[in-house]
Amino acid sequence: MSHQATVLYVMLSSPSDVRNKGAVDFIKQAIGNWNTLYTENEKVALVALDWKDAYPSMETTGQKIINAQILERCDILLALFWSQIGTPTENYVSGSVEELETHVKAGKPAMVYFIKEDIPLDSNTEQLEKLKKFKEQCQKSGLYRELDRIDESMKKAIMDDIYKYISEQNFKDNFVPKLESEASAKIQPLRLRPSLSKEAQEMLLLAAMSENDGLIIRARYIDGSQQFQVAGQVFGSESRREFALYDAARDELLHGGLIDASDDHHGNVAELTRAGWEYAGKLKAIKGAG
Repeated sequence: MSHQATVLYVMLSSPSDVRNKGAVDFIKQAIGNWNTLYTENEKVALVALDWKDAYPSMETTGQKIINAQILERCDILLALFWSQIGTPTENYVSGSVEELETHVKAGKPAMVYFIKEDIPLDSNTEQLEKLKKFKEQCQKSGLYRELDRIDESMKKAIMDDIYKYISEQNFKDNFVPKLESEASAKIQPLRLRPSLSKEAQEMLLLAAMSENDGLIIRARYIDGSQQFQVAGQVFGSESRREFALYDAARDELLHGGLIDASDDHHGNVAELTRAGWEYAGKLKAIKGAG
């Protein structure tokens, strides 16, 4: 089924240290999950771009080519910094800073993030000093967010910020549905994306019933047995086959961005995300109407 939506291009700007840690891939994956969950309802589709999406050209400097091909077409910019400020350009301390300041001067929204994860021992001291000064400038001129580390929690924090921004813009108001005559009007069933297995739906709904925590716990025992515990109920304890079914269901929820296990080092305790709570509410409404 086709849907109308506003397409927003998102520029991912960062020095090489952030990219080499996999942060850009993390965010691109998160944006893909966002589109799956929210595009139909919010009427917004996100397209993530970074400098690697530019095609080769010898007309001018590399940074100017990136600005012309990628930056100018983007609606939102996400800038991430960790242990480096980046490579200097003709007029700016780094390419990432040039992209950020050029984007802001054009009157477009930008979100800046500084990652607090331990700095490598061999980090360039000059880069660190320039990064410190830039962070001080950002503190004076706007509001940035600090992230503990480059992992699932980073992805969740950034996508929550994007969701807040999009919710405030009310893009869905751009699409007014055509009125049908009373005789021809039909009630369209509510469809949810992504589609979930029966086991995944069961775990999600039970977790959402326990509003104080919204947890899905994977318990491991000394004898090697495992099971899942959700709102006081146990899953997967009858056989290895049953456990495999619910283990796959948990993976569905994780990959769909509906639960997050990044706060637990071993990944055994997962909690519902904002998307998970909302999905569970819609799923409950569908089942209640069925």
